[in-house]
Amino acid sequence: MNDLIVLEGPDFSGKSTIGRILNEHIPGSYLHSNPGSTPYGQYIRRIVKNHYEFGLPKLDPLIEQMLNATDNYAFTKLVRDTPGFHIADRSNYISGLVYGIASGLYYNDLVKIFTLFEPLRLNKLYIFKISKDTWKQRRATRVNAKADRFDDETDTFHDEVLSLYNIITEGCYREILDIFVDIENVVVVDANKEISEISRFIIDDLADSGLL
Repeated sequence: MNDLIVLEGPDFSGKSTIGRILNEHIPGSYLHSNPGSTPYGQYIRRIVKNHYEFGLPKLDPLIEQMLNATDNYAFTKLVRDTPGFHIADRSNYISGLVYGIASGLYYNDLVKIFTLFEPLRLNKLYIFKISKDTWKQRRATRVNAKADRFDDETDTFHDEVLSLYNIITEGCYREILDIFVDIENVVVVDANKEISEISRFIIDDLADSGLL
């Protein structure tokens, strides 16, 4: 049986740390980081982050999301072909929606991209909600802090990203979530809490759901 849960939210909300804790807690589980969980995704990530190394200009946001859709197809195949419990740091769907809109793309265009391939339905989607003040504190105190390739974006861009994630936790863009997860399996996580509290909350929720 293949189970897949996704940890989704802005940078510095604790997703990666929680993912590692869950990976250690659940014997034989697989931990993925999207985009980049597949050989295709790793190559796409290199192009997106270091486009100048390939003699390319900065990628158009729409092209980037189309590449991420390709990676998502490969990731779906990887999970389907590998029995076990899978933990993913990020969903290309939600991250694509948030960062796509923040980059100026239209919602309807993003929906078309996300529905190019049949998605893999999730057992659980945990969306991390974090306040602007907590996000700033964590980013400022993180050693060698980098918000991935978006580190050089403006404060307005990052404010938009945080706002969009919070809007999703409040029930907007449900038609996007319906593509790959049942709404009753969407859980909002208070990412302002300590990592130990968050990890215990998720582990208990997985146990209560019969996934552990």
